[in-house]
Amino acid sequence: MRYLPLACVLLGAVLMWLGPEPHGLRGDELGDDSMAPGIAAGQLLSVDRGAFSSRSPRVGEIVSFHPPAGERCASPPPPSSSCPFTSRTPEVGEGIKRIVAGPGDSVEILAGRLIRNGRRIPEPYDRWPCVTVRVCDLPRPVRLPAGTWWLLADNRNAPNDSRNYGPIPTAWITGLVASPVPPKAPVAPHVSHRHARGGLA
Repeated sequence: MRYLPLACVLLGAVLMWLGPEPHGLRGDELGDDSMAPGIAAGQLLSVDRGAFSSRSPRVGEIVSFHPPAGERCASPPPPSSSCPFTSRTPEVGEGIKRIVAGPGDSVEILAGRLIRNGRRIPEPYDRWPCVTVRVCDLPRPVRLPAGTWWLLADNRNAPNDSRNYGPIPTAWITGLVASPVPPKAPVAPHVSHRHARGGLA
């Protein structure tokens, strides 16, 4: 019994480590407006690093993850297609994106809108027209391999997401990002060709 207080202290420390980080990822470290308007530049977000220790990620969740090294496709994709396979090595840094499809799903992009398994998916968080032609129309379907997830920017004008570097393995997803409240009056999008990457605050 004399070891019980020490055990309680250690358990509390572990639970704090697994719980949401009050100093998680900042929107301004994305490098552009990839998750706007839901995540504003400079907005502090909580990241639950233990969220996926007992369950799999879910479609619709915003997650932190390691993009592939160089944020490039494993090989040049076919014409009018998103990247079907990511590289085998993850980056050290992290990014923030939304899961829009999971293992076995078929995905394509038409005018910036998601088509999953042949059906247009309602996306209330995608508020701006897609005008970056290279990533707005990718009608050739991509089938996601087992154990991978399709991650997209809420602002489809941001080029660096699964359209560019392919599906992300479950092991590269590092945490669940608390969904912020979207601004009441979103400003006009800033179309940037900088990398949509994130990092720890």
